[in-house]
Amino acid sequence: MVYGRRWLLIGLMAVLFVAAIASLLLIFVLRPIAAQGWQETPCEIIHSGVEKKWSDSGGRRRGGGYYVHRFEVAYTYTFEGTHYSGNRHNLDASWSSARAGADELAKRYRVGMRTTCYVNPKRPAEALLELWSDSRDPASWALVATRTLGAD
Repeated sequence: MVYGRRWLLIGLMAVLFVAAIASLLLIFVLRPIAAQGWQETPCEIIHSGVEKKWSDSGGRRRGGGYYVHRFEVAYTYTFEGTHYSGNRHNLDASWSSARAGADELAKRYRVGMRTTCYVNPKRPAEALLELWSDSRDPASWALVATRTLGAD
């Protein structure tokens, strides 16, 4: 009977592990690849800056805390005759303790600039300014791998 419980526990752990891997695959690989089908649409930047907030993730006991930053943007676009506004830079709007990347994006996307956004044709109110965050994004590597292997 002890062996039966042990195998049940091992099986349960295996199922949880597979579920965790599947969730990561969905978040970091499949969503960005699905966004490749979004339509390029002209848009205009109406706000660009760097958002800053205090993070105490170091914990009060450790005496930690620091500022984190992320690129903040807003833009307008017209899709199939309807006017929309968006504020998503890419699928990964993560915070970083390094401000330089957010500053670079704020300089690249200046207010009044006309550029290209990517609109979800199934939900036109959903748009992205860029499909990929940068070359360090795991989804970028997944796209390169699928194209290299001919899985277009």
